[in-house]
Amino acid sequence: MKSILMVDDVAVNLKCAEEILKDKYELTSVKSGKGALAALKRHCPDLILLDINMPEMNGFEVFERIKAEPKTANIPVVFVTAESNREAEIKSIAMGAVGFIRKPYDPETLSRRVEKVLTIYHREMESPEEARQDGISYELRQENLKEITAKADASLTEGYFILMNMDNFRQINSAYGAAAGDDILTKTAAVLKEEVAETGCICHIGGDAFLMFIEGKMERDYIRTVIRRIIAGVEFEINESLPEEYKVTVSLSAGIAEKPQDGNNFKVLYERADKALYYVKQGGKRSYHFYNSDAEEIQQASDEKNMINVLQLQRLFRGRENAIADQQESLKKASRMVLRYWNSKTPIQLIIFYITDSHSLTEDALLEKKLKEVVSGSLRKGDAAVKCGRLQYLVMLQNVSGENADMVARRIKKKFEESIEDSVILLQYEMNSVLPQQK
Repeated sequence: MKSILMVDDVAVNLKCAEEILKDKYELTSVKSGKGALAALKRHCPDLILLDINMPEMNGFEVFERIKAEPKTANIPVVFVTAESNREAEIKSIAMGAVGFIRKPYDPETLSRRVEKVLTIYHREMESPEEARQDGISYELRQENLKEITAKADASLTEGYFILMNMDNFRQINSAYGAAAGDDILTKTAAVLKEEVAETGCICHIGGDAFLMFIEGKMERDYIRTVIRRIIAGVEFEINESLPEEYKVTVSLSAGIAEKPQDGNNFKVLYERADKALYYVKQGGKRSYHFYNSDAEEIQQASDEKNMINVLQLQRLFRGRENAIADQQESLKKASRMVLRYWNSKTPIQLIIFYITDSHSLTEDALLEKKLKEVVSGSLRKGDAAVKCGRLQYLVMLQNVSGENADMVARRIKKKFEESIEDSVILLQYEMNSVLPQQK
């Protein structure tokens, strides 16, 4: 039976936690920081539930003493508090706690959080190398969090501080168990690592949240591209593997703070990335938001949320269109066109054209008209195209090789860019070959 040390100066809080956890765990309760340190000299538990606001020695001071001792440094700690402000939570994350729980305790939340932390910790103790490779181990989290904190606090470092949440993760974790949740977190960590392994540091900070710091002086368009690919990759890698009985699909939302423009230390950058993330959650999830955004950037993010990508279209061809998160209108349009080609016996080349660098609605209207003219004027009989977003087209080519399809795509790109005579605005495209499922 796993053991838990509970530290709280209020007896009724200890009693409440004991009633919730006593049937599953061996519990030790103490009423002060000094009592906690004394208990740790006698026995090292599997988990510490540590109250923040205590007399003489508060939870943060106790935490620092625990981490300073080699014998206790690797014991996972979850902070608990009755405070409602975000400052304590941000500080606990920055210090390296594996969780944060508010009082009064909700039995289901406390049980689930404790089980989750102990499952990950126990797994790491059994297979430390495997846990590190998965990207969500406690040890790796501590290392990466220190790196992100150092970059956020360094006065001369520039970059982007990104806070990400998994949309609907808690519903799956609650309904289908910790194993399903672990699988989702592992796949998400893999997608993040694949996209920013060379330029960014990634850290799973507990539950459904990840932190990322991408270092360097770079344009926001680069960050937009990275986040769009991450959102698409997470949806594709996770939802494709979810069992059919799962009624919930997973997506990802991100809040972004730019350093040093939005802040020059971990606390401020986290607060502002968190505010940006809250904006996304209020607006329907599955998107991103820069903390310091003007009206045009907000409109652009809204438009991009409704853009589709090759990964999503591959899912349509695999017959899983209902499993795509937040079935936006653009996907419905693409789906209808895909279904018309469902019985095709030959590979179909998918090309998605999109513009992301326009600057006004008036300009967009002209670009939209020109893109339609160029695309429709470049297709053969039997090919098809559908407008999926305000500045996006899906093209489907039949009976052509990937090489020839790329030639068509490059020709369309060249014709469009020559027709608008603007070196700033570029036509982008993604391409892939799909063999429709045969009945």
